[in-house]
Amino acid sequence: MHACDIPPTNSPSDYNYFSGDQVIPSNNNGKGAYSVSMSDDIVGITSLNFAATFGKFQMSTESAEDYNIDTCEHRKFPLNFTVDDVSPALEEYLWKPHEIKRLGKTNSLRTETNVRMGHLKNTLLLQFTLFNDNPVESSTVDIAMKLPLLIKYYDSYGWEWGSPSPQSCDPATVDSVEVLLDEDDVVLMCEKEKVVGVLLMPKDSSNPNQVFSFPEEAGSTGPIKQNGLCLVNSVSGVGTMGLEECGERRPTMFVYDSENSQITMPEEDDKPCLDANHGTGPDVIVYSCHEPDNADYTHQQFSYNSTDGSICSLSNLAKNMCLEAKTTATRRACSGFKFSKESGCVVSLEETENTNSNMASGICSNLVVPANGETSIELLVQVDYFENVDSVVAGVTDMANNFGKFWSAAEDEKEEWWQNAFKVDNDEFSGWLPTLVTDDEEIMQSYYGGIASFLLNGHLDTSNGEDKKGQGYSNLVYTAIGPSAGASALYMWDTGYTADLWAMLDPVKLSYYADLFLKVDRSMFNVVDFYTHEGGGKYYAFSDLATFITVNSLAKQLGPEYLLSAEKGKSKIDKMDELSVAWNGGNPKVNLLGPGMADYGGDSNNFLECVPSYIHGIAALQAGNTWMMRECGKIWQSLNNTARAEELSELSESTFLALESLYVPGSGFFSAAYPNGSKIEVRSVVDFISVVGSVHASLDEKMAEEMVQWVKDELLVDGWLRALSLKDATAPDSDRADHGPMGAWDGWVGLTASSFGRLGDYKGALEMLRGAASVLDEGPYSQAHRVYANEELHVEEGTTMPRKGGDQASLAVCGGTIASAVIDTLFGFAEPPMMGPGEGEVWKGREEVLAALILERREVDRGFAGRLENVRWQGLVFDIESVVGEGLQIINLRE
Repeated sequence: MHACDIPPTNSPSDYNYFSGDQVIPSNNNGKGAYSVSMSDDIVGITSLNFAATFGKFQMSTESAEDYNIDTCEHRKFPLNFTVDDVSPALEEYLWKPHEIKRLGKTNSLRTETNVRMGHLKNTLLLQFTLFNDNPVESSTVDIAMKLPLLIKYYDSYGWEWGSPSPQSCDPATVDSVEVLLDEDDVVLMCEKEKVVGVLLMPKDSSNPNQVFSFPEEAGSTGPIKQNGLCLVNSVSGVGTMGLEECGERRPTMFVYDSENSQITMPEEDDKPCLDANHGTGPDVIVYSCHEPDNADYTHQQFSYNSTDGSICSLSNLAKNMCLEAKTTATRRACSGFKFSKESGCVVSLEETENTNSNMASGICSNLVVPANGETSIELLVQVDYFENVDSVVAGVTDMANNFGKFWSAAEDEKEEWWQNAFKVDNDEFSGWLPTLVTDDEEIMQSYYGGIASFLLNGHLDTSNGEDKKGQGYSNLVYTAIGPSAGASALYMWDTGYTADLWAMLDPVKLSYYADLFLKVDRSMFNVVDFYTHEGGGKYYAFSDLATFITVNSLAKQLGPEYLLSAEKGKSKIDKMDELSVAWNGGNPKVNLLGPGMADYGGDSNNFLECVPSYIHGIAALQAGNTWMMRECGKIWQSLNNTARAEELSELSESTFLALESLYVPGSGFFSAAYPNGSKIEVRSVVDFISVVGSVHASLDEKMAEEMVQWVKDELLVDGWLRALSLKDATAPDSDRADHGPMGAWDGWVGLTASSFGRLGDYKGALEMLRGAASVLDEGPYSQAHRVYANEELHVEEGTTMPRKGGDQASLAVCGGTIASAVIDTLFGFAEPPMMGPGEGEVWKGREEVLAALILERREVDRGFAGRLENVRWQGLVFDIESVVGEGLQIINLRE
């Protein structure tokens, strides 16, 4: 992108980023997302989806035994790309917010592939360029490729984790689309009539669509039928099941295990089970069968009533829900693509007896690459509904005829969107983010890298086709991870930790989703699916705290009017109060181990998932409970409800004493309390950041020093962090890069820096924030970065530079905590009072008084020079300046 005329003075796009080999390079345009090939392929796109409408084209993962992988050709777009019959060799990836660039070579020519998406559009633009460095001789080449683009339409269900996607190697799936070539050389790959989907719906004995037949003999294998159609696993593990004509090419066989109440597929390699996705549906999938002691075991249990033909879920989360054939989703996807008019390429339809090669081919003959020059070909893609096929043809034709305009627009429109995020009173968002001005290049990169990581997880909420939440602003929701996994999952945990940014940028939309967090049953769900606006996921111990943090961030930004706003007789402060004491009988999943000591259960999957000992009574939630009650007490006191404030003060004292009992004296870390009275040491960064973030002012000096020193001794590595110490007893059993010893969730880095600041170690905070810039050579912050090159956890010489973790998503909002740390630590804007500056009070000329009210330790030197411009707080706008040797001050106050 170009240099920026509107602050910030440095766009993230002013930098080139190298994308490493751990995580598939990906990008998101707000409406869709794509990933590029990780193999030695300079051109192929391996994933393209437009959530929650069009399922992704994806690289095949099916086995040769299942589908004959030798003839499976719907794996990349384009496929089998050659220059003079040679595949260009890939040498390097470069990532930018608006494109992914791949560099390589073929014979004597250098090559470059650039991929862009139109901002908030269903379009993809690919450009392949050949460079001839020979100063004398030109080069003439032929380029050939196959052009499969298998995209299907899916309804709003099934997007909360993986993206629904077609089985790209399944002959039946490939045969469900047809390829057409129109007179303008536009290739159309469109779905034929869709299969009937099967979902979990409320039991209705009178509904014939809930009547199925199994083989007569108990335990025998056969198809599940309805009206001559057979139940099939039509969308590969992450979408719903469907009904198709019963055929013998690849019939899906099932058997009902009456003893375990499971419906299995015995002829598949792993003999998977029918599964109510996440235990709630509505989508029904097949998944590896769980053991009875697995928390999700009931998700795979069904009853079959041979009398009425019903197949009903036995999941505790889907009571009285039965399989039902749904024929309402009749929309079909249609992808169209065309070469630009300057490319000189010809397309044709493949004529082959192989039914699994339903695609087009492209030939670009006699392309001349001049001496010391370059030649490019361009391929344009648009995806839409079948009923809009004319607009698809018109769209790709327009792009092909005016490639330069659309290519530039893909960059310029994203740049304008980025600039609006920092522009006061812009037309894009209901708020804005502060602008950082500093000569400290590393802090500049960390700050804007964090903001970019947050913004690049924006997904357009197209639910009901209406803009009900945006109220005139672009309707983007900032999901936890991306670009394709979790496309509609608004995780309470991730949202809570980045809610301060979202509350500044777009409080109107965040307040809508905060209300959804408050409405769903958090003893069952840790996710709001923003396409269905319903709960999803599972019980997660941190959900009440995360929801409180979200509401609290809005309250600090919006003030008393938001706190006192009521729905059905309950104000926001009433609901915050309920969250603060949910540990004491409000959450049915929580018990008490003793006075003030909450037990959140014994399943590690409800905590960090990969730290087996981190269960039951943990320091992070003890501290969180203490903080929530103290915050509510302050508000009630300001509202003259002294009685409730005193009640909460007494309760918070009990939880704080319980927290102190978990501290391991002299160590810097905490234990987890178990129901049998034992305490198990857990050396996790989560306790550190939660305790410091919640009750730092109550920690004695010695304990605070021990905690900081422990983090520096056991968790910090060059440029990054371990989430779990190598000395923790469970380290060998904790194998993930986000919460285990092999690396850290990117959010822990920002929150650790903030915690250092809260305890007065601003030098340590500054060093961490500067070091965090080093990982941005891979692209934006991600779900996690690894700090090991191999699986041997206890070999220090195995430590490498932090790299994106191979088991984690390439895009994630949690990097926003690094930007937050700059705001709340280096500039002290950490805990502004919720009850505001006072209605009608005049602040112009009283900047010193305001700074004393809202800036944390303003007199302490941060060792950093910079200015944070256009900070927004409850109707006031001002700049915060950090002066080396002096501390913080507020300047340029506007009311």
